[in-house]
Amino acid sequence: MHDLGHIILFKLFNYQINKITILPFGSIIDTNIKLNDKTMHIFLISIAGVLMQLMLYPIMSLFLNTLDHQIFFQYNTIILCFNLLPIIPLDGSKIMGCLFE
Repeated sequence: MHDLGHIILFKLFNYQINKITILPFGSIIDTNIKLNDKTMHIFLISIAGVLMQLMLYPIMSLFLNTLDHQIFFQYNTIILCFNLLPIIPLDGSKIMGCLFE
């Protein structure tokens, strides 16, 4: 779901997706976006993954029992917080770069 948020915005802003590599801890989306592209585009693309991941909380609460929901909530929160760290290539570094720009 996280990367689906990025993919939707890449397509919305007419960026080309060259390759999506699925890894055990996430994925890497190879695109034609450049560092000097519009800051607002980079910011919105980076934050879209986070917003899609946040949308999972209410959706999954409808389908999971209490224990499964707690486990999902904890894992998803850890992944979300990790992804927001300002470390390259995580989304947090792109968001911070856009805010400082």
